[in-house]
Amino acid sequence: MFTRKTLMQATLVASLTAFWSGAATAATLHVPANHPTIQRAINAASDGDEIVVAPGTYFGTVKTNGKRLHIRSFAGPELTTISAANLQDQTAVVWIDSGESRDTIIEGFTITGGKGVPTSIVVADGESFTFETFNVGGGVYINNAAPIIRNCIIKSNNAQLGGGLFAAGTALIEDCIINSNLAAGGGGAMLMHNAKMRSTHIHNNYAWQGGGLMIRSATVEFCTIEDNTAEDFGGGVGVDSRGFGSLTATVSDTTIRGNHSMSVGGGVGSVFSRPTIGPLGLRMQRCLIERNSAVKGGGVGVQAYGPSAPLVFENSMILANSASEGGGVYFDGENNVHHFDIVNSTISGNLSPNNGAGVQRGGSAQLRIVNTIMWGNTLQVNGGPGVSDTEGSQILSSGASGLSVSHSLLPTLSTHTDNGNIQGDPGFVNPYGLDGQIATEGADLRLRPDSICFDAGHGVIAAERLTDTQKDFSGAPRLIDGNKSTPRGVPVFGMHIDIGAMEFQPEEAIACPADLTGDGLVGSADLATLLSSWGVCP
Repeated sequence: MFTRKTLMQATLVASLTAFWSGAATAATLHVPANHPTIQRAINAASDGDEIVVAPGTYFGTVKTNGKRLHIRSFAGPELTTISAANLQDQTAVVWIDSGESRDTIIEGFTITGGKGVPTSIVVADGESFTFETFNVGGGVYINNAAPIIRNCIIKSNNAQLGGGLFAAGTALIEDCIINSNLAAGGGGAMLMHNAKMRSTHIHNNYAWQGGGLMIRSATVEFCTIEDNTAEDFGGGVGVDSRGFGSLTATVSDTTIRGNHSMSVGGGVGSVFSRPTIGPLGLRMQRCLIERNSAVKGGGVGVQAYGPSAPLVFENSMILANSASEGGGVYFDGENNVHHFDIVNSTISGNLSPNNGAGVQRGGSAQLRIVNTIMWGNTLQVNGGPGVSDTEGSQILSSGASGLSVSHSLLPTLSTHTDNGNIQGDPGFVNPYGLDGQIATEGADLRLRPDSICFDAGHGVIAAERLTDTQKDFSGAPRLIDGNKSTPRGVPVFGMHIDIGAMEFQPEEAIACPADLTGDGLVGSADLATLLSSWGVCP
């Protein structure tokens, strides 16, 4: 009789049979012991197999051909190289373009000498769309696929777009080093569309736009992007809405340092020239943007021509950048539907020979600054000592309309005297770096207990703007105290949080075992408590 019990037993047997059958058929192929090249091993492999590559340099290209494979080096990327330097044709070193999933993994190689794959790409300008052919993805070419690239060094490749990598698919790039790549167009290290990158070091790359990264719709987290160069916008990171449809990019917990643009946006440069779809254009959270340089917008430069989704910078530090206009931030928009929100951030130590050393705004787009410290940004003319104690040295706007500053700190107030703004010294633990300059290396921009920024922000407005109301720049708790009466360290949601990127964190009390009553004193009350319990323990 066929019962529910026998059905369950049959299902279990079938499942175990399938599992052990799969486990039995999965194989490990060794290069060069079993196969002389990586590509021959791939051709011989089946889905689920592992290919282990011995140390050495392997010339030629690697194409995964839609297979689910884990291809890894035995000894790491320093000792195992895949190179296309001997090939005359335009080609990437690694091709993944046949619908591969996260079950396809490339791990532990140096990838070098690639020149890109000719690819037809949508290009948008205003409302006009065209297809153009570019060589893309010098080192790694990912299209219509979602593989994992892990623990690789991707260097000395070149292409028109994505000198090191091109990823048009939901690929994951993690724990990699991407350096010394070149793109004649955009994305010296990488051009990303719908891809995710984390824990990766991107340095010393060069491109026309987006010296380090060019992102259209992407997620970047826990990365370091430094010492990259762009001739146009985006020395470290370029964000471009032109082509590929919508733009929804997020950069979080990332350091963008020492990059240079010969135009706009030394650290981060954005250009919006067509409508984008979705609630967000670009969101940057818990990022450190420091020591970058440009003509406009040393730290961040945005030029917006046509409607776009909002840009949001939150819980971030924009420090010690320099530019001719807008040492820290430059924002120019020709359409008043643009929104650029800077929330709970610190803009300090930036330099410019003109007013607006901290922030400069042009055009008619809307710039909203909330719960933010703008202090110590210096107007420096002809190499002189500089001016940093005026409102104009911190922020310059082409007009009052479209600019909103609220619950923020400036050294002095002349225009923005309402909306909860305050003036004075923010009360950093140590605002000066090892070189004696404000907000440079070695400075400590945490708030002192006596800081006037303490509980001077607006929690409700912050909650409307912030993605994460629970964490500050360093990932520490945002302690909200609406009526300023709750003991510090007790999170109570209300009207006020601290101004700036870093919430004041109380020092944890040192435990005192003899303080039995918990009143902070050791005395007769503690002795009475002890005596009242004298005897055999229950």
